[in-house]
Amino acid sequence: MEETKPLSDKERLNAERKELNLLIGRGISFDVKRTVYRRRPGLLGRFRGKVPVPEVVSYRIQEPTLSTLDRMSALQVDLTINEDAMRSEGALREARHMTGAHSRRLARIVATAVMGQDYVQIHQKGGRTVYVNDDAGLDELTDILFNGLAPSQLAELVIYINTISNLGDFCNSIRLMSAVRTTMPIRVEENKEG
Repeated sequence: MEETKPLSDKERLNAERKELNLLIGRGISFDVKRTVYRRRPGLLGRFRGKVPVPEVVSYRIQEPTLSTLDRMSALQVDLTINEDAMRSEGALREARHMTGAHSRRLARIVATAVMGQDYVQIHQKGGRTVYVNDDAGLDELTDILFNGLAPSQLAELVIYINTISNLGDFCNSIRLMSAVRTTMPIRVEENKEG
């Protein structure tokens, strides 16, 4: 048997970076279970009422575009947690309050991540490009997720969304852009040789 030597810190970091890039490139899929009420088949189905039919719907989240990141950030700004209340005796009451205040918003954030760029529909009208937002589709998907996601599934999705959002590369892009401004003034002290 060959004995494998432990990875160095650099090798571990490279392996983690490679895995992260794979996850970002592939995206993630998840399922939502729901019950749809449908008419029974045949002519008598009109008179006998509807029957519950379990259904599983699969969704996929890909690396978001800049506009998707912007829409998610706009929804996330209003998420607030009173940390003091969460550590007090009234923590359960505060958790219930947060559930009522934020559960639909969280479903909408996940729906925004799922729709991604499909939220913006691009049409050509008279030689110009027109962008139309699919608010009805986002509302429908929000309702499906609001009624179908469990808190444990939501927590897992939030971790994936934060990972796939690739905010590290976004922040590095800001650093790079701000560092290479050609119009940046040169201070007199820096310009003197001597």
